[in-house]
Amino acid sequence: MMNTFMASVAIGIALAAASFGSHAKEPGAGLPDLLMATVEGNPQLKASWLDVMASGQDLEVAERGKWPVLSAIVESKTGTVSSTPSRALRAQQPLWDGGRIASVVSESEAQKKVTTHKYYQQQQQVFQAVVSAWQSVMSSKERILTAERALSRLQEFQAQMARRVEALASPKIDLELVDARVFQTDVELSTAQSAYANGISRLEQITGLLGLRQPGRIAFDFYSPQQANAMFLNIQSQDFEYLASRDNAVLRAQAEVEAARARFNTKDAEKWPQIFVRVDQPIGKVVSYTDTRMSAFVGLQYTPNAGFSNLLQAQALVTRIESTQQLVETTQREVIEAFQNDREDIVASHKRVRALLRAVAGSEAVLASYQRQFQGGKKSWLDLLNAVRELTQNEYALADAKTSLMGAVYRYQVRAGIPL
Repeated sequence: MMNTFMASVAIGIALAAASFGSHAKEPGAGLPDLLMATVEGNPQLKASWLDVMASGQDLEVAERGKWPVLSAIVESKTGTVSSTPSRALRAQQPLWDGGRIASVVSESEAQKKVTTHKYYQQQQQVFQAVVSAWQSVMSSKERILTAERALSRLQEFQAQMARRVEALASPKIDLELVDARVFQTDVELSTAQSAYANGISRLEQITGLLGLRQPGRIAFDFYSPQQANAMFLNIQSQDFEYLASRDNAVLRAQAEVEAARARFNTKDAEKWPQIFVRVDQPIGKVVSYTDTRMSAFVGLQYTPNAGFSNLLQAQALVTRIESTQQLVETTQREVIEAFQNDREDIVASHKRVRALLRAVAGSEAVLASYQRQFQGGKKSWLDLLNAVRELTQNEYALADAKTSLMGAVYRYQVRAGIPL
């Protein structure tokens, strides 16, 4: 059963990977591949799915409550003639129980729904964690590339200024200025590399994959403007109430209400006596009683519990039903709020990316202009270094904005159940 489930999930995510891979240019594991590995390798999801299997077994047990109860009776001798041991086979079948067995079956069915929706809810939460870790890795990788480009620019300026200082065309302080900027960018590169390593470790921990640091294991061509633009336009017209009604957290809360009602029905049925039929077949010979033929009985059993507490317990369950109904409304509002937050993140990140693309283009133009003006003596060396710094900062911000946008898009898709 578990292998069948894992295969179906793997097929679903593989289809998502195919749609994702339509714009991929680089070999390595993309986000859908990481999600597939998470389903197969995350111990939390494995444990949760075992709970689903156990709830299915509980349902089978509850359904067998309709069957006769078979028992064998063997008693020891007491040593007296008037009290003889019993040896018999017994079968007891409930005829009418006020609906108790049916309510127990309904409760088990509802509990299976609860554990199933709980599994998919946990899967969504783990997938969200994978997306966040993946976003951290992508952002760190982009910052590493940005820092390396900045270092390359600064090292060219450093070599240029070293020649100028050697030729006494510029003061030594200008070389010290660029040396300081190189050191600063080196620190930023080390920080980004450390964040990248931490993100990779987090991905390995969640997905169960090892060796993700090796070259070619992860695809880094993560940014898809077409997908981001399409989601930016699509999300603003989405019906979040409808999406929330299909969310597993809401469905789980609704199943909790069903289970609470079934528990009430079970307890309410206990106020009625149970009618049963019993068949006894003695085994062997009994000294004081020679008739060992099969005997049948129709009986009535009533158990009101200590202090006739059945009614009070039923009233407590009614209160719990009302409590779980309120939880459904609370959960639905929380899910709608999460969808609204996703929308705001996508819209804000989309606008930020567009603004930063213009800012980076402007910074590149300013840097090129300052280089020409520095050669003509119209701009100082500090002005040129500041232009390099401004371009680098804008590139850092653009890298973060792009990864934030794609992370927000994928988090929304995971929450809404939309294929990646």
